[in-house]
Amino acid sequence: MTEKLLEAHDVSVDFRIGDEYQKAISGINLNIERGKVLALVGESGSGKSTFATSIMGLHNPEYTKVNGSIQVAGKEVVGLTEKEFDQIRGVSVGMIFQDPLSSLNPLMKIGEQIAEAITVHDKGSTKVKNRVRELLNDVGIDEEKRVADQYPHQLSGGMRQRVMIAIALANEPDLIIADEPTTALDSIIQAQILDLIKEIQKKKDAGVLLITHNLDVVAELADDVAVMYAGQIVEKGAVEQIFENPKHPYTQSLLKADPSNVQPGEHLYAIPGTVPSLAEMDFSKDSFLKRVPGLDEAVVNATVSDVLTEVEDGHFVRGNAWKNFNIDEQAQRKD
Repeated sequence: MTEKLLEAHDVSVDFRIGDEYQKAISGINLNIERGKVLALVGESGSGKSTFATSIMGLHNPEYTKVNGSIQVAGKEVVGLTEKEFDQIRGVSVGMIFQDPLSSLNPLMKIGEQIAEAITVHDKGSTKVKNRVRELLNDVGIDEEKRVADQYPHQLSGGMRQRVMIAIALANEPDLIIADEPTTALDSIIQAQILDLIKEIQKKKDAGVLLITHNLDVVAELADDVAVMYAGQIVEKGAVEQIFENPKHPYTQSLLKADPSNVQPGEHLYAIPGTVPSLAEMDFSKDSFLKRVPGLDEAVVNATVSDVLTEVEDGHFVRGNAWKNFNIDEQAQRKD
């Protein structure tokens, strides 16, 4: 029987703004099995990082409500106290943040920061320095002794990201969350970081939640894909299903707008409009349809369930608008 490292059921997150709570994500149902990489894709503002930080318990409970069920390695984490979350973070699940410069402590040496990640869970460890150097070596840093004695600002962006990966792996978690791990890195360093994540994932047989808007990264790393828009999953399936047979209008639009899919002589497709703000979100409807020119108002305003329909084995889509949608026709209409 396959081991599920993450089971999220009907997850919603509300943020308090002023005296009222506004929903940011709703009805999220996702699983990650051991040894598998699930890519969560969508534009900025879709709710991807909100979901990830809910798994890690990083929201301020005074201003946030997380509902539903999130189980990490079989343990329910929704409703845990900060002290209880401290026993989960780093041990059952580790997170690689998208901006290592702001995530790392500028006043602590690299070795001290990695050591802290180890000793917070193993206060009696007597071989911390050796473990720090071992971790730095594992993430491809050859001069581990020198790097351990440096501060974050003394390292390149790629080196800092490797340090973040070392911290995330310090206690060998079974589930790794990689939140835009190659943001702001050049293409060569991006490829190195992706190869490193892939190598570590295979070596440890870990499950990975890969959060990105880069479809090339998804094609490179993912086994399964969940497409997120305006706080809801609109399509999910195996990576081959999503790339070769996209159904939802948003998924088709994302792929059409990917520069790597542009043929010689073609114009790059740009998705019209923007992701709605929290105040504009209506979770009873398919919000993306407002960005599709020429759709009948009855289709745009139709009530749509959070429950996705299985259109082929393991391939799920939200709503029915995809049945009469063709991205090539939309692109011609837009032109």
